[in-house]
Amino acid sequence: MLQAFHSFGSKDAGFAYLGKLQANNVGPSASTGKLTALVNKGEIYVANGDLQMNLAQMERNPNVKIFWPANDKGERSALAIPYVIGLVQGAPQSENGKKLINFLLSKEAQTRVSELSWGMPVRSDVTPSDEHYKAATAALEGVQSWQPNWDDVAVSLSTDISRWHKVTESE
Repeated sequence: MLQAFHSFGSKDAGFAYLGKLQANNVGPSASTGKLTALVNKGEIYVANGDLQMNLAQMERNPNVKIFWPANDKGERSALAIPYVIGLVQGAPQSENGKKLINFLLSKEAQTRVSELSWGMPVRSDVTPSDEHYKAATAALEGVQSWQPNWDDVAVSLSTDISRWHKVTESE
């Protein structure tokens, strides 16, 4: 929804697009990952997903391709949603939790995150050389990563979700 607003330049235009996509809908899915096989077989034309999941699935689903929405100027963009990690205050074994976090953010672990999980390193001093990293960076070539103002999103989220349900006839 947020990506549609961004790509089409407004909420109204984004909702209009999402309403048109409804014709492609096959109903609720347990996960976006289950939609890949339907796209691969040509049963549906478009499904949403995340880059890591789609790249991993393309080996088994050769008819699946990744595309990035473009605005009216032809500029392609993607909403980057990072994975996060935190330590709960007062958690049991918090020292081990700190060790895990430090390891996951270490140069050693970040160098292998793409190889092992199609992830992208969060450290600017790490540039992996494995094939997964090369495929992911190639897929992102020419794509502008963006973040919404999350405070603005929070203010209108309930209203926007209600409107999404209405335009997609999903509730």
